[in-house]
Amino acid sequence: MTYEDFEDKQIVLLSDEAHHINSATKKGKISKDEVENSLTWEDTVNSIFNSNAKNLLLEFTATTDIKNPEIAKKYQDKILFDYSLRQFRNDKYSKEVQVLQSDLEPFERALQAVILSQYRRKLFANNQLNIKPVLLIKSKTISESKRFFDEFVQKISTLSVASIHRIRNNSSNELIEQVFTYFESNKITVQNLILELQEDFSEEKCISVDSKNDSIEKQLQINNLEDKNNEFRVVFAVDKLNEGWDVLNLFDIVRLYDTKNTLKKTTKVSQTTLSEAQLIGRGARYCPFKLKKDQTVFQRKYDETEDEMRICEELYYHSAHNPAYISELNKALQEIGLKEIKTNKKRKKIEERSKNVAQKPKVAFDKYKLTSSISEKVYQKKLLTGFSS
Repeated sequence: MTYEDFEDKQIVLLSDEAHHINSATKKGKISKDEVENSLTWEDTVNSIFNSNAKNLLLEFTATTDIKNPEIAKKYQDKILFDYSLRQFRNDKYSKEVQVLQSDLEPFERALQAVILSQYRRKLFANNQLNIKPVLLIKSKTISESKRFFDEFVQKISTLSVASIHRIRNNSSNELIEQVFTYFESNKITVQNLILELQEDFSEEKCISVDSKNDSIEKQLQINNLEDKNNEFRVVFAVDKLNEGWDVLNLFDIVRLYDTKNTLKKTTKVSQTTLSEAQLIGRGARYCPFKLKKDQTVFQRKYDETEDEMRICEELYYHSAHNPAYISELNKALQEIGLKEIKTNKKRKKIEERSKNVAQKPKVAFDKYKLTSSISEKVYQKKLLTGFSS
């Protein structure tokens, strides 16, 4: 096809993820030579659009950078409808996002998510709903993703009672206790739970997608995870699914790697963390269901309740215990509208408590006679507590 093929036709162009056709606009003014030699996607779209005065171009995007003066100028007389993600969430059309940080090894962090996923499946089944919760496990590199895929499959197949007990006993999280209390009240033994997990999360029900490990068949499979004939429960990915992937039955995202971060007095969120928040947004779309005739199908129903089905309206982002990173991630989620902006009303009490602790008398250790070679040496040992919050 050539541009001339469009000249005698009236065309309607539908542009999804339309922020991609603003690459030249973002740069601002460009030279005549750059215009003549320009081969950007924006130029291609504009050339087709401008080939006939009656053509129409309708753009759809969730990430228009209106803060950019050039973008703002381009769209000031063109925006037909503006419905922000923040308003979308406030109107209860999204899942509520919860960030669950755990001081666990990567596999145990994934296992905790697996248990939560299976708990949701049982809650849906108990209410005659055929909804299969899906889990996304995200690695930093392709090699790490492949290595963890193999580790996950091997450890699930050899799952022990001790592994399950470790998840429960090390956690002080009320949610984890709620899950195991449910299992016990429904006469689900740990041994039977293990058999279920080994069946539902076997290698055949895991799929790995990255730039070197992709196909049309895989794209069809991961874009039809809600289909009743699609049995995949876990998607292993790197950065392949950050955009254009819409799945309603994604309820858990496990971030395998950690970010070496220190607490900084800054309100600016890094681009990396913002990308993480946008990935979470891919899974935050509400999974429609209702249990009563008077309930709405496509909106959250249990925000202000303690109902056990509330977890079926939440997306959990599982991260390593890293308060600095979690603080920045929550800022990013607030920035894109997926979390409510909250003020810390407990700050004064915390400061008072810290002051009282600081005033407590120090314990004298003089009676413990350690040699200087021991007492002056710094020993480092990392101990994982299993704590989650």
